[in-house]
Amino acid sequence: MSRANRSRAVPTRRRRGSADQLPAEDPSGDGRANGSSGNTIRTALEPSERENAPPIKLPDEPTLSFNGLLRQFANDPSSHTDHRRSPRHLRPVSASGRRSGPDHAPEQPESPPASTSSQSPRKKRKPARGYAPPERYAHLSPVRDSIAGGLICIFVGLNPGIATAVAGHAFAGPTNLFWPLMFESGCVGRRLTYRDDGSLPSEWRLGITNLVDRPTAEQSELSREELVANAGRLEVRLAEHFPGAVCIVGKGIWESIHRFKTGKPLKSADFSFGWQDPPFAFAQSEHGQPRVFVVPSTSGRVAAYSREMKATLWRELGVYVKAVRERERQQGRAESSIKTEPSSGKTEPSSGLTVKSGTAGSQSPGPALPDVAIKHETTES
Repeated sequence: MSRANRSRAVPTRRRRGSADQLPAEDPSGDGRANGSSGNTIRTALEPSERENAPPIKLPDEPTLSFNGLLRQFANDPSSHTDHRRSPRHLRPVSASGRRSGPDHAPEQPESPPASTSSQSPRKKRKPARGYAPPERYAHLSPVRDSIAGGLICIFVGLNPGIATAVAGHAFAGPTNLFWPLMFESGCVGRRLTYRDDGSLPSEWRLGITNLVDRPTAEQSELSREELVANAGRLEVRLAEHFPGAVCIVGKGIWESIHRFKTGKPLKSADFSFGWQDPPFAFAQSEHGQPRVFVVPSTSGRVAAYSREMKATLWRELGVYVKAVRERERQQGRAESSIKTEPSSGKTEPSSGLTVKSGTAGSQSPGPALPDVAIKHETTES
């Protein structure tokens, strides 16, 4: 090839990995490139051909493989980043300990930490329901009382809940502790369920009634005026059946009775669970005045008092119930002894159920009742 032709030749070089490679220059000028035997590739064009020739397309940049990308990344110092922490954590820290940068708000004066009374936050309670008129639960039937005259103790609940009204038996809620505590306290000799409420008067000389007859889902659905008005009806009912003691199952019931009798609210300083010494006569009859014992509500919704605390109070009541029952047993044994009538020679046993034992003020023979002096140990806040 002549010197002129060599000067007009397009120098090319082979790129590694390129899909489009141009042939090297033919140094011999015989039309063969690098000794190739076959078709010849011309690397220079004549002036007339160069004007009509299409533009030469340079090869694209080679596509790197995955390993090639890794090597390029490893050899590039600018790509080195500490990936153990996010770049936002690498910003400078001010004297107050806050990081500066667009991701951080301007520093505010720190407020003192709020004092907490307990380590674990309390679960939020559902808002209490408002007053519910009787029509709302008119489809539910009231639960009948299980009471009789001259019982050892009558338990007074607030009013039937939904589960109790549906079952038709007292304290039928699945989380209610009334029946377990009844057995654990010794008031009954075997485990009972709500289905046994009808047999309490005849078998155990115990009874159950309520302050309000109509059922509701929550206590908040009863008005204060309704509770106070029913306290008067409850007093009449208890006086007619003259029990030896009355167990109020819930402080709210006793508060309604206190407001009905005095016209004033019950102060927390004047109240403690257990035996009460009220400044007024309650449910008094010709048989005397029943003693009053107050325990927290056994409803599962009331979680302010531990089960152990409730069990302790119930055991105190159980001591009284068992003592009265033992005295009645001894009296019944003595009165059921056969008496011979000289005139007719007939014999007849007398029933022990006519004995009004356990009524406050009664002086029937038998073992002394347990001391029920007022104790101020646990006060509801």
